[in-house]
Amino acid sequence: MEPEPQSVAVAETEETELRDGFYAFTTNDKDECVHMVYNQGIQDSERTTFDTDQNEEISGEVMYHTFSILKKLCKDQEYIPEKFLNMSGEDFEDLSEDEKNEVWAPFSKRPKKPHYGVYYVVSSEIVCLTYGEKYNSKDMNYLILTGPGGKLPEKYNNKNLLYISWIGVKNVHQGNGLCKQLLKFFLLFLIKTQGMKYFAIWNESSSGDIPGLPACYCYVGAALESSLLVFNSVGDPLTSREECTDLVSSDLLVYFFEVNSTDGGGKKRNIKRKKEI
Repeated sequence: MEPEPQSVAVAETEETELRDGFYAFTTNDKDECVHMVYNQGIQDSERTTFDTDQNEEISGEVMYHTFSILKKLCKDQEYIPEKFLNMSGEDFEDLSEDEKNEVWAPFSKRPKKPHYGVYYVVSSEIVCLTYGEKYNSKDMNYLILTGPGGKLPEKYNNKNLLYISWIGVKNVHQGNGLCKQLLKFFLLFLIKTQGMKYFAIWNESSSGDIPGLPACYCYVGAALESSLLVFNSVGDPLTSREECTDLVSSDLLVYFFEVNSTDGGGKKRNIKRKKEI
């Protein structure tokens, strides 16, 4: 059994002006925020993954300011790739310049295209985050040819896919079920507010006694619990996260999710309430 995600009370700080909860955003190709939604993720004392009735749109100067704060927090709190997460500050300072550049690459060298993401904030700390970019099938095929999977399944030819290129939970917060909750929120945000239908994620995690297995549980479990159809690297359907052991041992590390057309998903929904933090 996975531990239940910890509930947290909504809080504001004078220093950051941020409230605890999810900040979902979209950007343009200059990494400028063009749309932001805040969702406290708490309902009747229990945290939920996504409820459109809880969405609050953040716009104008407040949106730009909030996005700037979130990106600064990301760097100030040394939110770094998994291979460096267990390093002390002293160890980090001993890295070569090339290694330090690798650490900051996901944040300082964003793709030159619009991207989408979610930060989850608790007490002025970004405890986990995720982001991704949209690719056409031609570009996506090239992308996964460079890693495991080898070739995009034919069913996705001529489709646009949202490639989830980064998802991470700070090491001190791992084991609290946050990875799955974050990914569920991100997927449902993209489906219900952006109208997206097709997704891909590459399991690059080295965490766990069996490297990559906890991440597979997170990714496949989040998609299934979001009522999405799930497929492995070669397009075979997956119906349970218990299949992850075979996936990891077989080096099938790219997973595809898609909206079940019979559910009527993928339609944009308007955000009713507008509020500035």
